[in-house]
Amino acid sequence: MRTLFVLILSFMLFNVPVVQAQFGEGVSIRLNSAVLKGNALNLDMDVKIAKMQVGRYESLSLRFVLRGTGKGQTLILPSVIVNGANKRHMFERAVALHGLTAAKNGAYAVLKNDPELIQFLAYKRAVTYNSWMNNCQLLLVGELKDYNNNTIQSFTRVVQKKLSIRRSTTIPANNNGQPTTVNPSNRQPATNRQPATRQPTTVNPSNRQPAATRPPASSANPANRQNNAAANPANRRPIVINNKK
Repeated sequence: MRTLFVLILSFMLFNVPVVQAQFGEGVSIRLNSAVLKGNALNLDMDVKIAKMQVGRYESLSLRFVLRGTGKGQTLILPSVIVNGANKRHMFERAVALHGLTAAKNGAYAVLKNDPELIQFLAYKRAVTYNSWMNNCQLLLVGELKDYNNNTIQSFTRVVQKKLSIRRSTTIPANNNGQPTTVNPSNRQPATNRQPATRQPTTVNPSNRQPAATRPPASSANPANRQNNAAANPANRRPIVINNKK
């Protein structure tokens, strides 16, 4: 009986199925903000890539997709490419021959695969706004491709089920010429504003300057007094002549 129990236990232990990690679990997305400025929708996201198994001759394509509810309401954003060793050498050769822009071929970023590292990427993109983007889905589509760019594996993940878009309010430019963004929730209502109060001005009597005083009449110059009297006929005294002898 004991031998039979040991045989059954050994069979169960050695036939437990191995659960493999699902493809795409090493990629995580964080949406920081979706802000509408004028006619442009600005998306700000963080991409984290950890321990992705990308073969030497393979590449991983990560694409963000905005999808509405109506027909034709789909917008595909530039992709993030993670290259295996051989694909990386091909990319570096293309950069040397044709430049970085041509080598990227419309991709947002091209990274080198390293299963031992955790890579972070700031994904910021501005797109032309359409009304159907309100409460649309934000999806992440991943495709693992072979040397000839044929899709081997793929996954689709919902980053945001309903995209919440915040509108930005701007006021006239500051001294640096840059517009200043104002959050309407931080504005104080007019009824709560405190009126400006004037502080009374105090004067120290000891600091007052004495008023200018005129010199007394006795101190005036006699010569000037005679000249003034001569100039004014009303001030002249009559001349009395005594005829008595």
